[in-house]
Amino acid sequence: MSRAQLTNRRSHEAFDFVFSRGPNRPGYTYTCGYGVDVDGRISEIFLDSHKLASDLTDDARDMAVLLSIALQHGVPLAQIRHAVTRIEDGEPVGLAGRVLDELAKREPQAFGDALAVAPAPTELKVPCPHCADGFVSHGDRHARTKMDVCSACGGTHEVPAATGQTPEASFDPADDTEAAASRDVRQEQMRRWIGRILGEGALHPHERVERLLEETVELAQAERLPAERIGGIVAHVYAKEPGEPAQEVGGISTCLLAYCAATAVSADACERAELTRILGKTPEHFRARHQAKVDAGMARSFDHEVNS
Repeated sequence: MSRAQLTNRRSHEAFDFVFSRGPNRPGYTYTCGYGVDVDGRISEIFLDSHKLASDLTDDARDMAVLLSIALQHGVPLAQIRHAVTRIEDGEPVGLAGRVLDELAKREPQAFGDALAVAPAPTELKVPCPHCADGFVSHGDRHARTKMDVCSACGGTHEVPAATGQTPEASFDPADDTEAAASRDVRQEQMRRWIGRILGEGALHPHERVERLLEETVELAQAERLPAERIGGIVAHVYAKEPGEPAQEVGGISTCLLAYCAATAVSADACERAELTRILGKTPEHFRARHQAKVDAGMARSFDHEVNS
């Protein structure tokens, strides 16, 4: 396979980490930088040791060059990560494995494995009740709700357990750390995605609140709530003292969970499906949509700093 031509516009991220080859060995600090294309692929890696003019620095830079060349020749990151030497508990023995593990935490979509946004479907499929030709794929069955999402229309439907599987076996309500971590991953993906597509100005809290408000009004419209009812709620809220943003975020989340429970849809499945949908569209699509909102006076232009 020929070496891929890098895009002219790609974001660059960097982070520091400490690596040691054992509990009784000294740890050294490294800086890793990496370039990310608009489609989420990592296309180049840079690595430096903080111990300049040393063998550590020379080896780190050469390793980053080799990883970058492999990526640009189409070798999947997940394949390289799987191939590196590890000890019994899964920890990497060498520096390359540590770098790849750190990247997997920050850019899970670039690895296309279990850390990615969309789970890989398995063989179990049932007809989708919402569209004529779609199927509900048994990919990541939500044992709490038994709901999964249709890959064709995005509708949710109850999916039976796989042969021999029970909700107790697939989900322990006392230990939901995996589910919590997955949402933190999706949150970080959204932050990076918005910054790449529209620029860092689009991450201004006022802009995000306005887009959240827009989506909330669209849900109210979908439920046929009268517009004057929305106006009355706005007047009631603004007559009170402002609350704390963090607490209000919790209130939004719990109200959304209650709405989904009342309408028998999975909030988690809907969130995953929507994130997968938007990540599959081109940056130009969303830039054009945002510009249309700017032209209509409903959004800010990010050619300048967002003002309060």
